[in-house]
Amino acid sequence: VDLVITDIFMPEKDGLSTIRDFRQQFPNVILIAMSGQPDLAHSFFLAQQLGAQCVLEKPFDREKLLGAVADTLQAAGWRQNNPQRGNAGPIEKKSP
Repeated sequence: VDLVITDIFMPEKDGLSTIRDFRQQFPNVILIAMSGQPDLAHSFFLAQQLGAQCVLEKPFDREKLLGAVADTLQAAGWRQNNPQRGNAGPIEKKSP
């Protein structure tokens, strides 16, 4: 897995624990966290401190999600570190 998108508030295991566990077990995975719950600033701060490269406030549309994924992959140098996947071309941002 190259990229994980997780919600911060989930019923069985919260996203902050998920981020921490992924960061420990898979240090190179790219992590995007999202939430629509109250007190987002604190939750997003914690998510970033634990290793999420991007945080998204819900609700968001498809374009915002695809843009966040593309920007986060680019910022992480994903193509340079994964040349076999870099030949696939850019992430396409299609209209719904």
